Amino acid sequence: MRWKWIWAARPPRARIGLGIMAVVVGLLGVAGCGSGSATPFGVSKAWARPTAASQTTAAVYLRIDGGPDGDTLTGASIGADVAASAELHQTVSSASTTTMAPMGGMDPSDMNSGDDMSTMKAVTKVDIGAGKTVRFEPGGYHVMLVGLVHPLRAGQHLTLTLRFTTHGAKTVEVTVGDAAPA
Repeated sequence: MRWKWIWAARPPRARIGLGIMAVVVGLLGVAGCGSGSATPFGVSKAWARPTAASQTTAAVYLRIDGGPDGDTLTGASIGADVAASAELHQTVSSASTTTMAPMGGMDPSDMNSGDDMSTMKAVTKVDIGAGKTVRFEPGGYHVMLVGLVHPLRAGQHLTLTLRFTTHGAKTVEVTVGDAAPA
């Protein structure tokens, strides 16, 4: 009851100002929540570095936004005119304690003595969590093009197809260049 008295006791200008303020605060609250603020599912910024004439493999890097529901990347393919196959890979770093004996003319100080080693392994799937972004980048996940038919040249564009559990096949354009697209 007291609030009604406070409202009624204010001059008309003050009541209008308070009313407008209440509407603005309400709209800001609605704009800050809900599914409209989530990044939609999508693949972007696909690129690969140029390759040397003798090189038979190349890595494709990209970005996948999981959207409100997420998804799982289960495979990739590329035209036979580009490469024999496209595989999902991950570069992993692990501390190795193996020490190798020097081979013909190698300096023992060049051998691994417990430093981190990076290795690449094929993966069968990559989970993209809801609201998460997974970046395929040097030193992490990438799509490995195996059995290149021709070297990749700067400025070239390739068509890569990614297969997802929920979103199905997504075709993306891969730009060949020295760095990721902005």
